[in-house]
Amino acid sequence: MSLVNIVSQEAYEATGDGMASDPVGTGPYVVTSWTSGVSMTLEVNEDYWATDEQIKFDTQKQNADVIEIQTISETSQISMALQTGEINMTEDLAATDASNFEEGGAYSANYSVLEQADYAPKSILVNVSEDAKTSDYYLRQAIMCAIDNEYIASVVNGGSNQAVYGLGAPSNSDYDEEAWKSYLPERSVEQAKDYLAQSAYPDGTTITLLLIDGGINNDIAEIIQNQLNQIGIEVDVQAQTFGNWLTNKNDSSAWDLIISELSSTNCCAAIYQNAFDTRDGSSNEIFADDATLQELLEACIFVDNHTQESVNAFQQYLTEQAYVIPGLVQINYNVYDSTLISEIVYSGEGAVLPQAFTYIGVAE
Repeated sequence: MSLVNIVSQEAYEATGDGMASDPVGTGPYVVTSWTSGVSMTLEVNEDYWATDEQIKFDTQKQNADVIEIQTISETSQISMALQTGEINMTEDLAATDASNFEEGGAYSANYSVLEQADYAPKSILVNVSEDAKTSDYYLRQAIMCAIDNEYIASVVNGGSNQAVYGLGAPSNSDYDEEAWKSYLPERSVEQAKDYLAQSAYPDGTTITLLLIDGGINNDIAEIIQNQLNQIGIEVDVQAQTFGNWLTNKNDSSAWDLIISELSSTNCCAAIYQNAFDTRDGSSNEIFADDATLQELLEACIFVDNHTQESVNAFQQYLTEQAYVIPGLVQINYNVYDSTLISEIVYSGEGAVLPQAFTYIGVAE
């Protein structure tokens, strides 16, 4: 545990809804207006405890008097908002629009573009509880062979993605692409059909795919639908708000496959520990009751035995059991108004920190 939020019990209870609609904090900014799903306005906290001399982290800076965050769901509208100056920075520009703001583009004179691989890979976890059809080993293998993540990565978001080959990202220190790729079966419709024929559902079935609505998740789900349909598996796509997704992901009867964004800014072993460690008595992300899984996990998550070999052994087992189907890492296009901002700053988790930006002008 590296972060503990301490809240006054009296203030928390006084809000009546657990501060869900009345944000309270001791940070460098306060929320002055908020329309859920539309916008949020932050203004400098004049009573902030830290002086300039005490500030040690980018998250503590107050480089902008007012920060307005807008929610724009349509990618074409994001591009238009940049063009008109309605917004000064975005980390969600579509790959197909990025060239307009890069060198030589129609709007390059006033904008700069930074490409950054997302630290959170989109992986497909497979529910292996008795409640799920995917508890069937051969059904899982059929799904594994039918889903071609390299194709998905080459298509969604204009192909601005990087395929991954296990539960992790290339930015993780113990990600071993060559080895992990060798563990995967050949993507083959015929092989997938053979596995399906050996399953409890030889004539096909319907499974449920759970995902957070928005971004490229819906496009990924559509291609998964098409790929599984080729072998006789129908996919019921459940695209939900983050809150509902978070609730339902813990319900073993609510899904068979889930698009997950488990991540670590350090190593893949940290993802494994967060996802599968049951030493505290809790369930794991896929509801697996698997002693071998836990044994291999404990063989790679501790400092003394964290080696590339132990990590690879765990990843190989995940692949052999078809517990995790590799996905992709999205390439983000961070665009900012270079007449206003000379530097954008990221947190350790890859999120932009507008309060830490270096500003060179005032937006009109």
